[in-house]
Amino acid sequence: MRRLLPLLLAVSFALPLRSAAAASEGDNASQAAFVQQVLRTPLERLSQEQINRFLYRVAPRNLPAQAQQAYFQKRDSIMAAGLHRSFQMDEEPEPRKPSKPAAKENSAKALLAAGYKEIDSAELAWLNKQTKCSTAQLEEHSTLKIVVEMGRDKKKTLRYFLHSTDPFFAAVANYRTGRKDIRGTRLFGTKGRSYCGNK
Repeated sequence: MRRLLPLLLAVSFALPLRSAAAASEGDNASQAAFVQQVLRTPLERLSQEQINRFLYRVAPRNLPAQAQQAYFQKRDSIMAAGLHRSFQMDEEPEPRKPSKPAAKENSAKALLAAGYKEIDSAELAWLNKQTKCSTAQLEEHSTLKIVVEMGRDKKKTLRYFLHSTDPFFAAVANYRTGRKDIRGTRLFGTKGRSYCGNK
């Protein structure tokens, strides 16, 4: 009996973890299926509900790698057609808490190898201002990832990355060439609306 007790305890702890992982995988699969449905549907046949969910409720980082680029292309088309609507503050979901220090597999080296490009804090601040999105909201609606590194002096350093296929990175690339007004770009449509604000 004493030999069985550790085994029973191990099984009892493992079951909740497996259940949580299965639930997360189910949510991601449901989200991926919805994205595929929107990708197959012509713009003129999309409902406002589908557009809002696609733009504001889908976390691109949870999609399969091959679907991420297709998602951004579709989002770019929706924005260019002016079919999106800006977030209203009373309907905006609670933003997630800022990222905790990144694990080794999410290190700067790993992100760069996966096609991400680094942006600096000034570029992120410009993106925050132009989109009226907080950093937490950009983590939700783009591929923004934050890596926390500990220096030799024990001080934390934040590094910011966007995937090279992300329209938000394209906006930063334009900013680097001297184009400091994001309005009028394809990302925000022809009316120059901000992404998270209502103006």
